[in-house]
Amino acid sequence: MLDGLTKRWRDELILPIQTGVLPKRSLLAGLLADLADPDETAYLREATTAATHHLYRAAAVLGWCAAIDRIHRRIDEIGFSAFNVTSARMASETKGRYKKFSSTQNVHSLAELRETFDTVILWIIEGMGLIDTNEHARLRGCFELRSQSAHPGDAPITEYNLLSFFSDINEIVLKNERFAVAPPPSA
Repeated sequence: MLDGLTKRWRDELILPIQTGVLPKRSLLAGLLADLADPDETAYLREATTAATHHLYRAAAVLGWCAAIDRIHRRIDEIGFSAFNVTSARMASETKGRYKKFSSTQNVHSLAELRETFDTVILWIIEGMGLIDTNEHARLRGCFELRSQSAHPGDAPITEYNLLSFFSDINEIVLKNERFAVAPPPSA
């Protein structure tokens, strides 16, 4: 039994270092190569590393962290009053797309926003015009993959699932001008 463990360790870790054959760059690393935000880059660098080691669930959780953090920071820049007013308007509608939305928000800080459930935020940013109905559905799918990754279950998370997930958050949030945020102040 011990031989099996040490052989695998030697073959997967020691031998590649000795021979200079390092793991190939993942497709995910290529997809995320041109993102430059330092805070997001930390999340995405960890996600890429996790994916390289076939830790796809961890990569999805980290990817969602990067996306929802960007959404939070954009709402902060727009202003919490616009977020709150939009949620109240949506909750008051009795017809149309938002007739079943009832989650009026009253947030005044980033800390309070971070306590708001992500799916509620997706509805409100649609109401604010930051995303459309299709983008909302795709981001909801990304959130679902994140949830499936973070909670016990038998549904497999594959590299293909992850590539679709990162393609969506990359195009809909991270590279989207509607979610552009000012860089953090230099220390």
